[in-house]
Amino acid sequence: MQVLPADAGGRAPAEGGGPAHGFAHTATLIRRARAEAANSLLLDGGDFLCGSACTLLPQMPSESGRQLHPMIEIMNALGYDAATPGNHDFDHGLPFLEQAAAGAAFALTCANVRIRTPQGTRPLFAEYLILERDMTDRDGRRHGLRIGVTGFLPPNSIDQPEASPRHIDTGDIIEAARAVVPEIRRAGADLVIALAHSGLGPAEHVPGMENAAIPLAAVEGIDAVISGHRHKAFPGPGWSASPEVDPERGTVHGKPVVSPGFWGSHLGLIDLELEKAGARWRIRRQEVCTRPVVGRDARGAGAILVPPDRRTEQIIRPVHRRIQSYMSQPLGHSVAPLHSFFALAGPSSAVQLIQRAQIWHIRRQLERLEGVDGLKGLKGLEGVAGLDPAAPAALPLLSSACSYKTGGYGGPENFTDVAAGPLTMATIADLYPFPNRLTVLSVTGAGLRHWLERAASIYNRALPGMVVELKAPDVPAYLYETVLGLDYTIDLSRPAMYDQYGHRIGSGPGRIRDLTMAGEPVRADGRYLLITNSYRAGGGGGYPLAESAVRLDLPSADMQQVLVEYFRAHQRIGVPLETHWRFAPLPGAVMRLRSAPRARAHLPVLEQGEIRPAGQDADGYQLFDLHL
Repeated sequence: MQVLPADAGGRAPAEGGGPAHGFAHTATLIRRARAEAANSLLLDGGDFLCGSACTLLPQMPSESGRQLHPMIEIMNALGYDAATPGNHDFDHGLPFLEQAAAGAAFALTCANVRIRTPQGTRPLFAEYLILERDMTDRDGRRHGLRIGVTGFLPPNSIDQPEASPRHIDTGDIIEAARAVVPEIRRAGADLVIALAHSGLGPAEHVPGMENAAIPLAAVEGIDAVISGHRHKAFPGPGWSASPEVDPERGTVHGKPVVSPGFWGSHLGLIDLELEKAGARWRIRRQEVCTRPVVGRDARGAGAILVPPDRRTEQIIRPVHRRIQSYMSQPLGHSVAPLHSFFALAGPSSAVQLIQRAQIWHIRRQLERLEGVDGLKGLKGLEGVAGLDPAAPAALPLLSSACSYKTGGYGGPENFTDVAAGPLTMATIADLYPFPNRLTVLSVTGAGLRHWLERAASIYNRALPGMVVELKAPDVPAYLYETVLGLDYTIDLSRPAMYDQYGHRIGSGPGRIRDLTMAGEPVRADGRYLLITNSYRAGGGGGYPLAESAVRLDLPSADMQQVLVEYFRAHQRIGVPLETHWRFAPLPGAVMRLRSAPRARAHLPVLEQGEIRPAGQDADGYQLFDLHL
């Protein structure tokens, strides 16, 4: 729902360094593309209801007279033909999604999500659609086409209490496709399009995989795939060619595949030329491209290439004004800056604020438990280190969190940067843009180690005497979790135990060294309490959870609301930075980090190693060299 170019507080990019693009500009590309072709379909691959400052819309007072979700109103005005939901479209719960979808003038489809009810299970939306359209050929003759459309989203990616396994089942994408595509063909579809809220990932199918677009394109009967979820435009630069993927032609297994970036950054187009062979239609020619909203001007600076669509602006402006007012609400005061400029190189004040707020909230919940009886009601506490039934609030807690804004596809302005001074609702959206739920897990020490090994797997291996990228550009930095309450060292000279998708690739010894809690070594068979969010607890980002992990049955809490309460309770926020993790020394090794240009004013003093500026790259990132 990144409709206008604005940051988390609803400010324009020039004011707050927010994204320089949004769907109001993409809508102009849509209208232009439809004017180019007599026959077209407009489809969406998910995550259209949530994101940006509009994420907090359901928490705001309703605007009188508005019956439609504003994004649905925009999509209706643009004449969408069909869509599939993404995992974040469930962020405000299933009733919110279903109510928003009820106002859509287009149909929604999803083949791998089912809702559990007392009467049994039912599909979330239709498992497939048959769109009957009259198409005009080059001679002006009309032909009736039956176009099959189905959709998929990543398994185990829905993050709400209503979306627990007790309520919603999400099946494997490939298994669902192999079941539904033959049905679509039997229903008489001339063409089958898959809307996959799933990115290009591993080539081989692994049950339950998150980014399954490559094996999906190989499913017999699918003609074209609209991909998403990974926030990376395809076709385009940054993709490696393989036997399955042609990043120049935009094909996967020879079939057209497009992924239109993120936050309205691109319009993806698949252009098919069809011809009739007997009673069937076949694809004679195909072209795939993405059209960007932002490009470079004559001086090489970033520039918006198209004006915003007027109708889209008319719909969103009243909502945007309400958001700006809502996001300016004062909540407290920070005595020091909070930023994520160097969150991948050492402890971060922004991340530790989140971790401390998580511990504060859970301790408040534990204080409400009365002695032994209260603790007896919580499963998973047996054998937990430091357990004192008479003092539940003193239970040792470990807090895991990441920074969601560390550059990446969002560009060099996509960093948390909160100046010392007033804290507002905009600060909440800057620090924590998703309405995840707090979760407490009882895990073994071995499970903790693998949690940290998964986090450390985002880094490239260090080589003495060479300058090496700290991480590959296509590996999302939000996959990197740190755990406050543990002390540990990451040895980048060792091979990673997991790949970028969270698949186990090594047996050890791993990168995590000297793992301790309160000065004592973490025992593999010991039990510890780990605070995380429901997305990670559900396996989001490929985080490994051993079968022995037990979720404590504590009242559910929205993490954004936890931060609101934390700010209001403390008023003056100071984050004494704890150096609880560091990289192992590796003389002669230099790791190159990309950050924001304004990060030069916040160079950290690391417990181990030194960071030095190293110029800027062609994308506008400030480069820093981390000398290990």
